[in-house]
Amino acid sequence: MSTRFKIISYEIKESKTGEKIPVVNGIHLHSIYNPVKEAENFIEENSNLLKENSNILVLGLGFGYHIKELIERLKDFHGDSFQVFIIEPIDQLVNDSKELLDSFKNTNIITNLTVEELYSDREFINFLVTKPALLAHPSSFNLSKSYFTGLLKYKSDNSIDKSRYLLKNHLLKNIFSTYPQNISLDKLVETKCRNDKPIEGEIDYIFQIYKELSKQTGPKEELR
Repeated sequence: MSTRFKIISYEIKESKTGEKIPVVNGIHLHSIYNPVKEAENFIEENSNLLKENSNILVLGLGFGYHIKELIERLKDFHGDSFQVFIIEPIDQLVNDSKELLDSFKNTNIITNLTVEELYSDREFINFLVTKPALLAHPSSFNLSKSYFTGLLKYKSDNSIDKSRYLLKNHLLKNIFSTYPQNISLDKLVETKCRNDKPIEGEIDYIFQIYKELSKQTGPKEELR
């Protein structure tokens, strides 16, 4: 999916317990009765996932009630050694939640990017390499289903040109610039690491190391 999320209607209601509830395109993003309790139940249902994973990719922000509970649970399990990335295509939700979001630790929010732009974001790519667990906020996912589905099914550009853009190491950038820019990185590595091809220098060693590391630290399959 290449287009950003389009807002048809946006309003803020008050829950029975007094919290603000965003309603976007007619969809309530939290319980109109007790959003805090709803968030507690949601995080409790995913407690085992959070216990086993300190890095979490969250799809959907809403007004952050589930994020607050998520961070508290991660602190219980991992202390300060955790990282949360939140993908929210609607920047107005991020703006309206800013006061709450500013209090969150170890949290990054990415908003108002197309899927293609998201997969060109170095910080996001580096986070994916850590193999984060995926946590989808149900009502947010349903609201932005096309966007999030496009995110999960996206096949990133694996060309040498794109890979060179994402690299920070100048030596590797220079090495990649010597190869045809339209071939895929996988194809280049396959060619360089053929079983019958002897290792003849530093560059061959670099490709061999990349091949082995990519087996261990590649992003989760559903996020490629």
